[in-house]
Amino acid sequence: MATRYGRIAGKRYDRPRGDIWLTILLITLTIIGLVYLYSATYQPPDPEAGQAYFYGITKYVWLQLAWLALGIGVFRLISRADLTVPPFHWAAIYLLIIGMLVLVILIGYTAGGSTRWLSLGAVRFQPSEFAKIGFVLVTAHIFTQPGGINWDRFWLAVGLLSGIIVLIILQPDLGTALVFVSILAIQLFLARNGWRFLVIFFIIVVLIAGFGWKFVLHDYQKERILGFVHPEEERRYDRDWQVNQAKIAIGSGGLFGKGLRQGTQTHGNFVPSDHTDFIFCVLAEESGFAGCSVVLILFMLLVLRITWVAQIAGTEYQRMIAYGISAIIFFQVLVNIGMNTGVLPVTGLPLPFFSYGGNSLLTMYLALGICQSIVKNRSRVG
Repeated sequence: MATRYGRIAGKRYDRPRGDIWLTILLITLTIIGLVYLYSATYQPPDPEAGQAYFYGITKYVWLQLAWLALGIGVFRLISRADLTVPPFHWAAIYLLIIGMLVLVILIGYTAGGSTRWLSLGAVRFQPSEFAKIGFVLVTAHIFTQPGGINWDRFWLAVGLLSGIIVLIILQPDLGTALVFVSILAIQLFLARNGWRFLVIFFIIVVLIAGFGWKFVLHDYQKERILGFVHPEEERRYDRDWQVNQAKIAIGSGGLFGKGLRQGTQTHGNFVPSDHTDFIFCVLAEESGFAGCSVVLILFMLLVLRITWVAQIAGTEYQRMIAYGISAIIFFQVLVNIGMNTGVLPVTGLPLPFFSYGGNSLLTMYLALGICQSIVKNRSRVG
């Protein structure tokens, strides 16, 4: 294992070194994300209106930079922690998750028809983002107990998942609920003797999806899915204005794009939420197929690097955590790009490192800080 050296009282000691490639990918994606967030939110100075933006940088970029500074601090702190064994009992983590989600329902901040945030003065905190990491820790703890997965632990995990999903659907936030489903599915797939439980879990998900369509989903959520299933009706019902405009922006980018801040579709305000859920179409219009390919390769390398972390992990608990984190990133990238291109229904999931939202960015830095901790502490096992 690679080490670096420090000194205490004049004596040299070894300090474990993290994975440099994980850090490089993290920094690269963050920088590219900030560049295109700047482009998506750019506002030219307008002296007549009394607006004087510093190089067109709006509050969205400044706030994202503030969250980034916090994320770097969390990354460094967590990467130095020892996650060889669970730091807390899984029940304590789960109760914290449920408590935060219940508070959102009771006193949460509402925007755009959804109640997903807790307002802490000038800062809005989105518990469901951090609950993803918490749920990974919970399921990793349960599935790596002596004896592996059995029916009791499987039904326990399904019950814990159900409690979280009910509270998130009430916000409502279908996209985030699906992230939790993907976490449990991936961990069942990779856990020892998890195959038969994964089949049962898939059957449960299908049955609940049918029930949810009938009794749970809101009309606008059904309209989004119907617009995906019957794309020929999109224009008639005006269901998917965002998707139609995003696809036009993506197609107009061509091979190398129109250039930074030169996207006519996105800067013409044809694409709502182009700095959040639909920022991928800004990237596509301004950097073209070539730029999108580079970003997709970077995401692919990041997910592969996290799976490498899982493979070299010192304990089964660490391995399950790393695989759970890879599932979060892979699923969110897949769904976000899928809904931008019209391949998947619109669910409102952010694109990691790109979409405006400090909670999402901080969660990614927390997740990758955990991965670095696994790398640094793998040699301490045994």
